[in-house]
Amino acid sequence: MKLFQPKPNHSCPVTVASDAKISAPVPVYLVRYRYAHHAGPSGYDRVCDFLNAEQVALSDSLYWLGETLLRPPALWFAKTCGIFEYSRYDWIMEQAVIRHAHRNQPGVYHFVYGEKSFARSGEALAKNGHRVVLTMHHPEAHLEQYFRDFTHLQHVSCILTMDHDMVPVWNKHAGREIARWVPHGVDCDYFTPIEKGVSDEKTIVFAGTHERDIDTLLRTIEQLSIDESLRFRLLSKNPKLKALGEKHKRVETIDWVDDPAYLEFIQNADLLLLPLKMSTVCNVVLEAMACGVPVVTTVGGIGAYLDHDSGLMVEAEDIAGWCDAVNKLLGDADAPRRARAHSLRFHWGQIAKTQSEIFREVMK
Repeated sequence: MKLFQPKPNHSCPVTVASDAKISAPVPVYLVRYRYAHHAGPSGYDRVCDFLNAEQVALSDSLYWLGETLLRPPALWFAKTCGIFEYSRYDWIMEQAVIRHAHRNQPGVYHFVYGEKSFARSGEALAKNGHRVVLTMHHPEAHLEQYFRDFTHLQHVSCILTMDHDMVPVWNKHAGREIARWVPHGVDCDYFTPIEKGVSDEKTIVFAGTHERDIDTLLRTIEQLSIDESLRFRLLSKNPKLKALGEKHKRVETIDWVDDPAYLEFIQNADLLLLPLKMSTVCNVVLEAMACGVPVVTTVGGIGAYLDHDSGLMVEAEDIAGWCDAVNKLLGDADAPRRARAHSLRFHWGQIAKTQSEIFREVMK
């Protein structure tokens, strides 16, 4: 363990043209966080790249205070606040937010990962005439683990959620109707289809670890592997998949790829097979659709993002249903076009426009 943690860098390596950014009609200040496991062009924080808005920065001086003098109170608060993901870094970042709020005209502070980054700045922001918007990502089953209580939501003006079913859940926890469904987005200018040559062999891909239903995946591949025209590429560090790759010559397992290789991995696929334990949304599903790759996944919150022609959902235990769905989409020559067309409604530019209108409303 390092004595001093490096100063976080939450920028994205993919740039967005200035004329593609959406300007909000009110001042907007973004509190950004990036999860290290996300590919560079992936992750919900990418919405920040499509908004012409100021991102709250952590100054060098405040960063070093957080690593030294303010480290004990930050650690104490993080351990006692009752928010599972909240860390001492989040405490010092909220200190930066409070300082920022004192210097700037009233506006909207959007915490793009509300479950992780927001705990104590709401009252200070409200006193200075600001509004707080949180985006929440997790399904209801996670909330008991993530929050001891929800008292920190009392100064929040709006909660954005990516699952329709979570709107009443967050309204209940907030004690008032402030939740809105705004979908997750995808960079449709980065994730694009490629021309594929005609081939009798079809490539089915799987990617990720979080909430992946590995047992259903294994059982489905065992059934599908009877067809020698199918090839499987599995991007995951799960040891069960590695064992499967050693057993079947047409199953390739990959531990890790860089961003360009990840894009090629998705673009060259004929279908994404993604059994999930639970879902609100999933980056790889949107990225596959944007690349013109049809999707078969588990019944759940992700259904709000599928058109049910190029994206099919199956109950976890229905292995025959998984195989039928895979074969149906692989036999549908128009499914890739429909997948790409459907993905365009989730382009980050569209999501940024929707958010900008909500920011205007909460500042009324």
